[in-house]
Amino acid sequence: MDTLQLVLIGLLGIALMGGTVAFGLWLSRRGREDHNVRAQLINAAFSAVAARRGDTVISGEPYEHPMMGEFQGIDRVRGVRGALTFRMIYTQGGSDSPDVFSISVGPIGAPTGRLKKNARDLSPESRALVGEFVDLGHTICVEPESKENNRLVVTLDETRRDALEPEILTSLVERAVALAKALARS
Repeated sequence: MDTLQLVLIGLLGIALMGGTVAFGLWLSRRGREDHNVRAQLINAAFSAVAARRGDTVISGEPYEHPMMGEFQGIDRVRGVRGALTFRMIYTQGGSDSPDVFSISVGPIGAPTGRLKKNARDLSPESRALVGEFVDLGHTICVEPESKENNRLVVTLDETRRDALEPEILTSLVERAVALAKALARS
């Protein structure tokens, strides 16, 4: 091989490496932009829900990545309905785990475990409310909150994009609170 061929091969290698790095950065920035758009939608929906009943919006902290830029924080909502508190949380998953959007209500004295709509140990009211959530594709379980109390957790079906509509979110929160109250009475 002569010197010209070696120089061309070297330049091609450098161009290939540079292109790979540039493409990786572009793809990462695009992922950040997608995250920020989704965060804005979630934050707007959470703010609208909180404004309806005077609930509290807890601002999510932004994250500054050294190469990709700023990732907008995702807010949370906390509210009180009588003796119960609820939280709406959106947790972004990683590359091997899905995003999780949940509503939790507590404290309740119900036993822990996943709730099914045909469970015989539930009251008819609780069964009907569980059935509504399950029919929409959501999962419901009771998880430990402390030694004395448990918490109802409704994990919303991530594929249902309509869940970000403030009216639907408000309805889901109120039904989750009603289910927690029904479970507490059972």
